[in-house]
Amino acid sequence: MSIYSFTKQRLINLGVDSTAVTVLTLTNKKLFLLFVNLERACRSKDFDSVYNRVREIDEYTKTIGKRELLYFAYRYLRFTGNMSIKYEILPPTGRLPAGIKYEFEYRPAVDLRDIALVEWAQDMADRHSKHFWRALFQKDRTAE
Repeated sequence: MSIYSFTKQRLINLGVDSTAVTVLTLTNKKLFLLFVNLERACRSKDFDSVYNRVREIDEYTKTIGKRELLYFAYRYLRFTGNMSIKYEILPPTGRLPAGIKYEFEYRPAVDLRDIALVEWAQDMADRHSKHFWRALFQKDRTAE
C-alpha cells in the first residue's frame, strides 16, 4: 500500500470524511500532502521532525481559516500504529456512575520516542479538543 493510500485510510478512520469542513483534509491537496509528510515523519521516529510537520499543518490551517483541522494532526499521532487502545464500558456502581475505562497497550517494539510522541499528541489534543470539536461540528450559520 502506498503512503498516500495509507494516510488517506488513517484519516478516514479518524472521521475526516464526516462533515463538509473536515473532508477538506482529503480534498485540499496541500493539506493532504502535509499529512503525508506527517506520516513520513512518524515513520522516522524523530520528535523534532514530527513537531515541525505539525507546525506546518498548524500554519497552513491558519492560512485557510480552518485551524480546527489541526486537531486531526494530534489525533493522527495519538492513534499511531505503535499503540492500541482497549476500552471497557463500566456499569454504574454504588457511588460511581457508568463510564468507560481506557487501557493503552504499547506493542513490544515501542521505544521512548514513540511514547513521547503519543503522549505529546494526547496532551495537545486534550488541551484543544473542546474548542476544536465545537468549531468542527457547529452548525453552519451561512447556510441558513
